[in-house]
This record gives sequence, structure tokens and C-alpha cells, in this order.
Amino acid sequence: MSKFSINPDAIHEARRVNPRGLLEQAYGRVDAYAGGRSLSVKKVLRCDQKSDGTWISCDWYSNAIGDNISLVRHVTGGTFRDAVERLVGPISDEPVAEFRVRAHPVPAPRQGPEHPEKLPPTFGRRDAEEWLHRVRGISMETITEAFDKGAIRPAATGVVFLGYDREKKIRYAAVRYYRPRYVRKDEMGNKQDIKGSSKTYPMMLSGDADDICVVEGGVNVLAVRDLLREEGRHPLILLSGGVGVRAYFEHNEILRELVRTARQVTLYYENETALTPELAAKKQKETDKVRTRVIEELTELRGGVAPVTIYPPQGYGDVADWNKALRDGRIQQTPEKEPLPLGQASFRMKA
Repeated sequence: MSKFSINPDAIHEARRVNPRGLLEQAYGRVDAYAGGRSLSVKKVLRCDQKSDGTWISCDWYSNAIGDNISLVRHVTGGTFRDAVERLVGPISDEPVAEFRVRAHPVPAPRQGPEHPEKLPPTFGRRDAEEWLHRVRGISMETITEAFDKGAIRPAATGVVFLGYDREKKIRYAAVRYYRPRYVRKDEMGNKQDIKGSSKTYPMMLSGDADDICVVEGGVNVLAVRDLLREEGRHPLILLSGGVGVRAYFEHNEILRELVRTARQVTLYYENETALTPELAAKKQKETDKVRTRVIEELTELRGGVAPVTIYPPQGYGDVADWNKALRDGRIQQTPEKEPLPLGQASFRMKA
């Protein structure tokens, strides 16, 4: 082994080291969620531990940084070897480079997907309409509205959800595949953000700006439109882009002002699922802890007026499952009040 080679075991170990201590050394405060498996440095970057124990990171605008080694190099500008030694200790007699933050660590917002022409090509609408209507239970009225407003477009293997800036340029694009597939080299899933997308500009369905609804998944935006149409409401519906995402009201000044002044803001959340009820309850507790941070910030932004939070009935994963059950006549829409710790109005719909 040459003096410049690095033991593969050291590289493997480096990718599994919890980066919190390094981030605290570099930035000071680091927020931890999900039992310490998710970390964030506000307005700089986020880190998440995968099921195999390795860590991956992205910047504040959801652009990939990579594993722990890439994270250290992103922060310090050092070499690959410097990064490995910083994470696992010296692997040679040479001194380890001092851990310093580069002069400009805060990333600039993306100007939209890096290669809009690389978005999944537009495909015929028939497959998308069939999947959204038959499989996910969305009404054809809502599907047509979303297509006509440019909020969604069909791809060969899924539906693309689009967000725009005020100049109508695509700034966010996420694919919801019809079937699970490899969205990363070693990770199965059915959702994928197009590289370069910014959650500052969410997919939305326009409506009454005094009545704003926020959901965590694209299909759920359509499901909420269906649910509230039955109540005679036509709110502005936003796709946050995930649990704990706050970019739409932290970085988008227009949406921030709308959220601040709206008569009502409603957050539609999802129920966690797992192999056992005990595991599901544990996951739900960890996920809701992250959501509490969003609720707290929204409450502060709105001058102490908390948002309404709504969960589907137990046994239904998300708003789309709930909407489909309602449309199929399997359940009735009867709210049961369940106040949450912050005192905001909360409803879990009872089957």
C-alpha cells in the first residue's frame, strides 16, 4: 500500500460518522431531528442518516452535496484525504488540516432545474389521468384544472409536479412515479426531485389567498382540492415538498406575506406506517416532532395565530388515500377534535 492510498475501511467508517460535532465546530448551532438521524444548519445545509448508517447531505435549497467526505470538502475546501482524516483520525504521520469554514458557505438559491430540457419528456395525458383518477382517486375535474394551470404534466413513467417563479419560469420539478423504482443508486422510492429544483417555489393550485392549505406531497395537493370543493371552499394549495420543509415561507417573500396575512392556514399531514403499531407510533412521534418546528415558526410569523392541522383517519396514510375512501363511500367526513400541545386547532378525521 502506497503512502497516498487510503484503507477502504477508513472510507467506509468516515461515511458512517455522525457529522454533528464537526458541524457544531464549524457553524455553532446545529438542529437535530428524528432521534438525531436528521441534522440541519439553518439556511446552510441539511444531513440525514440512511438506513445503512451512512450520512448524506444537501444544501439549504435541496441540491445534493453527497456523503460525509463530500460534506467536509464542501465546508472546508480540503482534499479527499483531509476529509477522511478529519472524520476518522490520522491515517498517516502528516498533520490533519485545520477544520475551517470557507469564506462563503451559504449557497445561493438555484435559478431553477439546471437543465429544464432534461425534465422527463412530456408524454400523453391518458396514462397520467388514468393513474391519478383510478389509482389515487382524484376527480377528473381536479386533474383537468391541474393540467390546465400547468401545475402538473405527464411523463412516460409518472407525473411531474411543477413550481414557478413570478416570471413563470420553472423553478421546482418533482416526479411521482407510478411504480417504485431506483431513485438513487441503492435506494428504492417513488418520488424524486429534479436536480437543481428549489422548494422556495412550490407547486401550487391557485385559489383564495385568504384560505391557504399546505400539504407534503404532490398528489395530496389534488386530493385537498377535491375534499374542499365538497365544502364550497377553493383555497390556495401549496406543496411544501416534505416533512419539516419551510423554504416556501422562509425564502419566498410573496408567499411569506400571504401566509402571514391569511385568515386561515391549514396544514394537512400524513400518518406514518410500519410493520407494527408500535413502530408506526414511534415513527409518528419523531415525524410530528419535526412538524412542530414548522408549526412554531408559522405561529410566530402569523403573530401568534396557530395554523390548523388535519390528519387523515387512522388506517389511511395520506390525504389522497382518505379522499379516495370518501369518494368510494367507504368512510364519512366526520371530524374529531384532538388539540395538540401548541394549542392550535387540530382534527383527525374519524372513519
